[in-house]
Amino acid sequence: MAYVVLGVATIFDLVSFRQSARQMSVEARLANRSILDQAAATSDPSQRAVFNEDAVSIGGDVFALSGLALGQAIRSSIPQAVAAVLIALVLIRISLRLVKRNHDFLLGQPISASDQDRVRTFLLT
Repeated sequence: MAYVVLGVATIFDLVSFRQSARQMSVEARLANRSILDQAAATSDPSQRAVFNEDAVSIGGDVFALSGLALGQAIRSSIPQAVAAVLIALVLIRISLRLVKRNHDFLLGQPISASDQDRVRTFLLT
């Protein structure tokens, strides 16, 4: 039953990630960036949070499925505990990254040199 629940959760997470990645991809193309660069550079905290949360959810699903399968294979709960700790560490890392990024936008930050060049080129042509 645990595999069914994790499988369904993974499917929903993949659908959600596909939608957030599609939206991020459109904005990345407009800004001439990769999706990951756009996720780091976007000033939209909701979009950045949803994209990161969806990516972490998929990673968490993989960790959970791996821990469950390995735990059953070796008849031990240790792999599940390790998976839980890994999921927690990834969540902590992403949440700290989101907090720092939101802090930077709230306090203001200079734009990157490449963005300055693009703005300058746009304004002068």
